[in-house]
Amino acid sequence: MKIGLTLVLVSFPFQLNSFVFQMEWGKGFTNPYLSIFFGLTDLFLLLTATLFFVVGKKQHVKIHGGSPLYFLLVLFCLALVLVPLSVSEGDGLFNFFLIIKIFELLLFYLLVVNKILSTQEILRIFVYSMTLQALLALSQLIFQSDLGLQVLGEPQISAENPHLARFSFLSMDILRAYGTFPHPNILGGFLCMSILSTFLIQSRFKHEWTFLFTIQLLGLFATFSRSAILGLSFALILLGFWYFKKLKEKRNLVFMTLIALFLIELSALLFMRGFYFFKDNAFLERLEGYKLSFELFLSHPWGLGFGRYTLMMGEGSGVALMPWEYQPVHNAFLLALVETGTQGFLLAILVLGFSLYSLYKRRNDFLSHRKQLRRQVFFAIVLAFLVLSSFDHYLISLEQGRLLVLLFFSLASLFAYEALPVYKIRTEAPQSKIQVDLE
Repeated sequence: MKIGLTLVLVSFPFQLNSFVFQMEWGKGFTNPYLSIFFGLTDLFLLLTATLFFVVGKKQHVKIHGGSPLYFLLVLFCLALVLVPLSVSEGDGLFNFFLIIKIFELLLFYLLVVNKILSTQEILRIFVYSMTLQALLALSQLIFQSDLGLQVLGEPQISAENPHLARFSFLSMDILRAYGTFPHPNILGGFLCMSILSTFLIQSRFKHEWTFLFTIQLLGLFATFSRSAILGLSFALILLGFWYFKKLKEKRNLVFMTLIALFLIELSALLFMRGFYFFKDNAFLERLEGYKLSFELFLSHPWGLGFGRYTLMMGEGSGVALMPWEYQPVHNAFLLALVETGTQGFLLAILVLGFSLYSLYKRRNDFLSHRKQLRRQVFFAIVLAFLVLSSFDHYLISLEQGRLLVLLFFSLASLFAYEALPVYKIRTEAPQSKIQVDLE
């Protein structure tokens, strides 16, 4: 089972899948948001989950859902998607495949919280996998093309293709790095999370942290993803003032502050794009997407149905769209509002707010140094997710994004579930009430 979950974690950042089915939508090209793909990640996940339940039943192992409140929120989110799909009169085969995909998320959550692999092992696998992605991204930036690794899911990219993501600077048109992801922003979001996760892994050899941070930061810069860089900047600033200021070695605070300032400067450069920010196509497209989203919501206040935003956007926009323009609104909260209605939007806000509150409220708990660090880094990760969700849609619209969200939500649930009973330290508290965490 450990090997199976390891393969799931290694494979899900890669596009190792095959096209299976697309909803009928009357256009002459493939729409990834209305299509179903199955691949190695699905195979590894289903096999590992099957083995887990079979072995658990034979050995009478108790299967738990992690923190009860976290698990309840997961069930609510999945039910909000699954119930409309199960009674929908739309494309039945598409709904059936999508239900399987959503059910896989629940299996993934259960595998993580039941500690098939330890938190340390999970984070190490994820960080190492994304370090390889960062190396690939740097190579793509240098050569301005793909490396021919389509067998690993690398998209075919080249400087000659006019429809690929670019960054313009000083009259230069630079092809942004994709890694094995559909878009540089998705790679940037994953690297943002892996960089923060690196704080939680225990270094096995000298300079391991330095190597991992350096490669991943360079890989993030190769994506030129403004949302990912901004999210990481906020998270690092929070960690710099919240945690590292408590350390005796001031060099750690200096190191963190320098990184944060550098990221802020780069974020400003990317946002301004040579002082033409309000003429930036990406910015204008997002504004149009926000406007269209509110129009679709007003006409369908109970939601269009999960995954159906692009099916309706052609009607809502009133103009003919190019193939690459069929994509969800670049805001995960607005996407939840349009596809799942007011109830979905409120649930998304509840999940985010609960995650932040449950981690923040334990700031005065008497935890070990390691658990206190984990709590604070998880809080920073949720903050980074908030930024990413405010500027993009892939955390909801794509399977890779959904698995990324479930991965860290599962780890936060496991952290809450494993924590020993703790007490705030008061001078009048009896000695028997003070419990020491020995992790």
